[in-house]
Amino acid sequence: NMELNNVRIVLMNSDFSSIYHNNIEIKKKEKININYGKDFQNSEIVNEDKIISCGSEYFNGSSIIKISNNKKKIHINSIKRNGKINGYKGDIYLYKTENGIVVVNEVGIEDYVAAVVSSELNNSYPNEALKAQAVCARTYIAKRINNEKYKEYNAFGDDSTAYQVYNIVEPDNKIKDAVAQTKGEVVTYNDNLINTYFFSTSCGYTTDYKIWGTKKQKYLESVHVKQNLEEAETQADFDTYIKKKSKTDLENKYPFYRWNVKMSKSHLRYVVNNYIGYDIGKISKIEINNRGAGGIVSNITVYGKNKQISISNQINIRKALNPYGLGIKLNDGDIRSNMSMLPSSFFSIENIYRNGKWWGIKIYGGGFGHGCGMSQNGCKELALSGYNYEDIIEFFYKKTAIAVIG
Repeated sequence: NMELNNVRIVLMNSDFSSIYHNNIEIKKKEKININYGKDFQNSEIVNEDKIISCGSEYFNGSSIIKISNNKKKIHINSIKRNGKINGYKGDIYLYKTENGIVVVNEVGIEDYVAAVVSSELNNSYPNEALKAQAVCARTYIAKRINNEKYKEYNAFGDDSTAYQVYNIVEPDNKIKDAVAQTKGEVVTYNDNLINTYFFSTSCGYTTDYKIWGTKKQKYLESVHVKQNLEEAETQADFDTYIKKKSKTDLENKYPFYRWNVKMSKSHLRYVVNNYIGYDIGKISKIEINNRGAGGIVSNITVYGKNKQISISNQINIRKALNPYGLGIKLNDGDIRSNMSMLPSSFFSIENIYRNGKWWGIKIYGGGFGHGCGMSQNGCKELALSGYNYEDIIEFFYKKTAIAVIG
């Protein structure tokens, strides 16, 4: 039974391009308390907006400042989320560094989880889905308690998609209630916290732990996200499966359940060269070599005139076959042309010939995100079909149990 009351999160700048801020503008909503100097022995109550830069006199005795607001939220004008200034619960620590100020929010774990759930999902999700996401968010951050990356700030992670987004949208009462109903609950396998990976939408299948490397995470199996679990598996041939909608797949109404995009050989040459950093010459074909569990593409070969190259790992493949500027046609007929990587690595390739010559490829794909662990829209559909949050967690993370941290 581990103790974990507070978490520490690095707050990135407004466009999530950096953890460093040139200056921090604290908005006066109530009386703000600034603690500074060695062991924060000096304190000043401020009742006006305050701009703090690396040159601020508060940093004279120590390179860390603590800002608190007596249990009320702290508003930082210089950090915007979706164009808005959201208040932060807990305390704010400012670290002076050579590159700028690093901002760390120390916040109670339950408040943190609520502000993750509200940013990852919205309150149109059924209560049991919100509870499942809350348990996953709490587990995810608890597992990162000794994170090496942000060790010098004692932080568990940041508030970007590299970890889990946080406080982009402030939680409402429905979300706060769902979090309270699962207070302290985390997912374990053999009494250890698991990696509760989650993603937006499945193609009908999830994949297993192998997309993250060779370390076995047996609770991450490939599952078929479908209605009638007794039915036999029908995915004999992934290429056929991904081109049509399956009536029994739970997510078959979602925009990213199925998608397709055409790429000319000149577009392919441009994006692959851009990704690898040199010119492989005119491209004559692209082949899928290996698929992982559930049908995810794990290795492709690109045949260029100067060189043929292999690309492994779902994220690399999705980035190399960058569809930016091309219309990706979604399941609902919508077209997206601003995506800078493929929505997922669950796809099949069909060659396109024009006047007898190879023109390029059509990619038939499904799902949105890395495809391992819990599908958020699958979670929503399971909740709508009567699953409770514990069943949902067991559905996506096999042979796991729920434990409580204090």
